[in-house]
Amino acid sequence: LGVQLTPGEAWKVHLRAFHNQLHNAIANINEVQGPGTIGDWGYLPAGGVGARRENLERAEVQGLDAGVEWRLGKGLTASAGWLGSHTNVRRCSLQPTLEGRALPQVPVHQLHLGIGGDYGLWRWNIDCRWVSRQFDDDANQLVLHSAATLDLRITRRLGKHTEIFATLENVTDTEIQTRRDANGTVYTGAPRMWSVGVRREF
Repeated sequence: LGVQLTPGEAWKVHLRAFHNQLHNAIANINEVQGPGTIGDWGYLPAGGVGARRENLERAEVQGLDAGVEWRLGKGLTASAGWLGSHTNVRRCSLQPTLEGRALPQVPVHQLHLGIGGDYGLWRWNIDCRWVSRQFDDDANQLVLHSAATLDLRITRRLGKHTEIFATLENVTDTEIQTRRDANGTVYTGAPRMWSVGVRREF
């Protein structure tokens, strides 16, 4: 359910609410914990976890999505957006203790701020994104920290179907946590990264 408003030629605002019911969603369900040699998992060190991909009979995801876009003139456009999500495991017969817990890898809050320009054959964008902390496991014990990233992009048209581009992602070289093991090991996403290229549309 949503609404989009255009208070003026330069403004666009939207607000959307959603409620999803997921049936038999696939999840990594923790079943055993080390240390020791345990069944199909073999040897697990202290803090190690043995998980199996199983189905959650029912889960819910609900939230709000809000955003605003402002045309500043002279080819400039600014935007801001927020996505808030609340997840809940409603039924899991294999692990009833998971019921009422949040789904892993889903942040509660996500924010976006951006500004871009369009001048003739040139386009550029500056985007800042922030995600709140999230859980990495079904028991909601392992926390992935929040992170903010800054991305830059510039593009130039070479013709009707061709453009060259250059990007610089994660300008501040922020640590983006993607996984955390029970033994404290943290896995991270891509650090600062740049790229250049040519895009051709057919």
